[in-house]
Amino acid sequence: MSKVILAIDTSTPRLSVALQGGDGRVYTDVSKSLLSHNEEIVQSCSGILESAGLTTANISTVLIGAGPGSFTGLRIGYSFVAGLCSSLHACAYSLSSFYAAALCINSTHSDRDIRVLAKANRNEIFSALYPLKLPRAEWQAVIPELIPIEEVQSSTSDNSGPLSVVLGEDLFDLLSAPNEINGAIVSVDNIATGLLSAFQDASFAASKRESFSALDLSEMRPDYVQPVAAKTIRERQRHE
Repeated sequence: MSKVILAIDTSTPRLSVALQGGDGRVYTDVSKSLLSHNEEIVQSCSGILESAGLTTANISTVLIGAGPGSFTGLRIGYSFVAGLCSSLHACAYSLSSFYAAALCINSTHSDRDIRVLAKANRNEIFSALYPLKLPRAEWQAVIPELIPIEEVQSSTSDNSGPLSVVLGEDLFDLLSAPNEINGAIVSVDNIATGLLSAFQDASFAASKRESFSALDLSEMRPDYVQPVAAKTIRERQRHE
């Protein structure tokens, strides 16, 4: 039997979970409610394992979306994965949520440049461009940046720009004219499935990305991009 891999992404307002069973079959779940990660993450993971006829004891690897995205959502996801992997002695991998989303869209739009967008704050968004001229093996090295909202809007919509992947309904609330983003707009239903693709991607297997063991899970950090004011308990203790 192949490894059982659980993938979780909490970077957007909707929790997404995916499970690859030992037979290679993939099971998915997306929360119906917004901003309910802390309430639904245990239920979602338990439900998807039950659908596959498995238990937590079968899990060998856990993937967590690193963002960027919701600060609170990312903290919830990382805390859950740290606890889960510590109890199961499973390996955990932290992968870019943007890279995962780009892989999801590339599977059906392989002829287009892809730009992934997500809300950062009221005036800025997270953005990352995955161009076709860049070998897919190098996509994982793309670093999302923080840019003004105005930079992704255009006076006309001629579909000549990259395919824009908007992560999270909350971004549309910040756009004065979401239909005028230069380039067609698509969405990703389940970023966690993209995490599975990223993990299985040959480029990822050949990279030197670190696998975090149960002993150093506390050192895993989301990709916040922007400075974080809040500190973890461990960070506060270091300064006492």
